[in-house]
Amino acid sequence: KKLEQGYSPGPLARAGAGLHVKVGAGLHPGPLASKLKQSYTKSWSRVALCSTSIKNHPAIKMPKKYKIAVLASTNGTDLQAIIDEIDAGTLTVDLTCVISNVQACGALKKAQSANVPALFIDPKPATESNTSSDSQAPPKLTREEYDKKVAQKLDEYKVDLIVLVGYMRLFSPWFIHKYPRKIINIHPSLLPEFPGMDLDVHSAVIKAGRKKSGMTIHFVDEGMDTGEIILQKEVELSPDETPESLKEKVQNLEKEWYPQVIRMFRQGEIK
Repeated sequence: KKLEQGYSPGPLARAGAGLHVKVGAGLHPGPLASKLKQSYTKSWSRVALCSTSIKNHPAIKMPKKYKIAVLASTNGTDLQAIIDEIDAGTLTVDLTCVISNVQACGALKKAQSANVPALFIDPKPATESNTSSDSQAPPKLTREEYDKKVAQKLDEYKVDLIVLVGYMRLFSPWFIHKYPRKIINIHPSLLPEFPGMDLDVHSAVIKAGRKKSGMTIHFVDEGMDTGEIILQKEVELSPDETPESLKEKVQNLEKEWYPQVIRMFRQGEIK
């Protein structure tokens, strides 16, 4: 209480137990204030000690970070949507790396801009003859040989989910069996219609006279776009639809729903 302003100390203060009683120009803590201060200081000291050591405490296990890797061969539009949601805090996963079989891949550039490890794995074997102008170009690695190089990196990062973004390669049976139900792909049509790696899928949809198109997110198996469907979303085609306008519509769906499906894996809703 401020005595000089005409206030009288309350019963707690009169008993000498007030937090602070202002007398003249000075603040004088009562016995209770002194005890509370000591208790407060000790408590926060323990909290500070706990906060610096809790991660290393053998009896406490911190939540495991959910790790994903992106495999890409093209521009990586959907990759950027994933990166943006991670940066915004709406997708709580660790994007460990982006791997590509195309050195000039736009997805690698997006990864570098986001400070995500961007790894180019050459489909050609690394031999001395590669640099010789007199020799013929060496044969490409077999599908399984290449997949084992990719798997080595994925295992180093202890990846939980492998996310394909315009990845223009088929996997070997060895790779599919190594990562069962851990590989997902997004395709710009309503599978099973218009499967494959045809870059003109939107033109094909329009030429076929379809009224609807969309995107499919599915597990990857040994076939081409034949894995179990996880999610499909549709868009309507307008009478004056063009491949470019349809592509934009479908990509908007992809950018919205691919991060959402990854989030569902993260939360254990899809296994």
